[in-house]
Amino acid sequence: MLSTSTVILQMQSISTRKMLAISKLQSAPCRLVRGTKISSSRWHKLPPHTSFRHSVSLLCAFRMYLRLVGYHPWFSHHISLRDPPLSKGEHYRALLKPGDAHEDSFQAVLEHLPEPTSLTSILSTLKQNLTTFSNAMIGEIGLDRAFRVPVNYYTTPRHLTRFTIPLEHQLAVLEAQLDLAVEMKRNVSIHSVKSQQATIQLLDSQREKYGAEKWNTISVDMHSCGLSVESWRDLEVR
Repeated sequence: MLSTSTVILQMQSISTRKMLAISKLQSAPCRLVRGTKISSSRWHKLPPHTSFRHSVSLLCAFRMYLRLVGYHPWFSHHISLRDPPLSKGEHYRALLKPGDAHEDSFQAVLEHLPEPTSLTSILSTLKQNLTTFSNAMIGEIGLDRAFRVPVNYYTTPRHLTRFTIPLEHQLAVLEAQLDLAVEMKRNVSIHSVKSQQATIQLLDSQREKYGAEKWNTISVDMHSCGLSVESWRDLEVR
């Protein structure tokens, strides 16, 4: 089931202890995260009864937030599909494929990257967080073929490199999180940039894997998505 009504905010999958500590800072009883800003001029152009505008109004009125936990595609290279992972250098070299011509750039990036964590471990932590927070969604997860790995993500401005995260790696991380969403009956927020066909194919394969009835127990909110109107309508009726 596809939806565009959710106000999307984001949070990486962190430990339950840290999430509980953050939650205590919130005045509302549920749902944490990063917000989406809408200018007043754009706001007034929204039809008054759209589900999106209505959702934002409710959030503003009741100071409520959406809690999302999951791994964004921009950080999927931190995840190893092997368990146990290769060494840090071996993992990122195999994934980013620097070659001799870009070794200096690779070494600069490698200095700021974390030790890889196995997908098995990531899913275990994610499941623990979802169990603790029974209303949390999974997100923001997805695919992004435009993203280039920065030398240091946490500096401003970011210096981007030529390195990209292989689509097949992003797909493996995304599919695993979608499987967990179906297992735990949690809605998801999917980020899809320059990956429209791959996203459609994956959603179709998930529907085929689980059957329409089970797959439609969760809602999929598409974020940063470049699907055409025709493709979107086609997906909605599937």
